[in-house]
Amino acid sequence: MIPIKSKPYDIVRKAKESLKSGVMNLLIAKSMIERVRREKVDKVLIQTSIIGMPIPSRAIADMYIRAGLGYVSKTLKLILKLETICERKLQPYTLLIHDKLRDVIDILKSITISEEFTSEDIDRIIAKIEKALMKLEEVEWIINSYSSPL
Repeated sequence: MIPIKSKPYDIVRKAKESLKSGVMNLLIAKSMIERVRREKVDKVLIQTSIIGMPIPSRAIADMYIRAGLGYVSKTLKLILKLETICERKLQPYTLLIHDKLRDVIDILKSITISEEFTSEDIDRIIAKIEKALMKLEEVEWIINSYSSPL
């Protein structure tokens, strides 16, 4: 038997926090992209050029997107770990949450972005993450309802 260091509830909580951090990074990137598109001038590029190191807003937005996708990847690893724990652990809730965990895994695996991303691509990714967050809320509720004393 493999010793379990984290409880399933804690893993779900960490996964939710990680997804929320990913959404925040993606929203920052979207804001930067839309600001440049609205203003027709990349003020960040101008300001960084003045100090001798020109960096376009698109490059900074790309860093935020990669960070957001990194959080998604971290969450996927946590959910895969939780699925493994649930397969080994015989608790009443494990059968109930198995399908929901599979849905979350499928959603997170389907998240990709092209090199020439737009704010619509970011919106699509955020919608998928929000769908995964709703599934994790359901998983958390099931775990809570079975683990709390009556």
